[in-house]
Amino acid sequence: PAAQDLPPPSYEYGRPTPADPKGAGELMRWSGHQASKKEVLDPRYFEALNHQAVTKGGVSSVKQLAAFRGTHQAPMIVPHDTRHRPKTPVRHTGHEQAAGVEGRPSSPFTVVITNHFGAESQQDMIDNYRRHRDEREECLKPMKVKMTKAARNKITEASQQRRCQQQLVNPAPEKPWKMR
Repeated sequence: PAAQDLPPPSYEYGRPTPADPKGAGELMRWSGHQASKKEVLDPRYFEALNHQAVTKGGVSSVKQLAAFRGTHQAPMIVPHDTRHRPKTPVRHTGHEQAAGVEGRPSSPFTVVITNHFGAESQQDMIDNYRRHRDEREECLKPMKVKMTKAARNKITEASQQRRCQQQLVNPAPEKPWKMR
């Protein structure tokens, strides 16, 4: 289903049409703020009330608990108003300072306009490519293996055995000019 119906068969495409009554003017009309109704919370502290019902009142059923709640009170104790607690300051890269204290911007438009996010992203990409290049160069370097005495002895024994086998297979030819 479409939001608007298709034009009738007699409609001529390309011909200018009258201006649409709906437009940007509707967006410019402001309606006043209407405060929402605040919920009135039950001022009783149910956790403490339930604890008292079990420990002091000997309550064991829901009906007994309802009767206990009707006759006893446990007021809610709020240590402080959480709505007005101080907000932690937000670090910002701009120069919004008043009396030496950094201000908190209402939106990150300054950061967007100054292309802070783009510069940060570009630096991240450069760092990633540099790290990748360094890792690749590190892998291409020949590995240096530290030899132990046992490994050195095995290598020398193997090379000596190989020489002996080559001498047995290919004995040195006698020199014909040698005098006897």
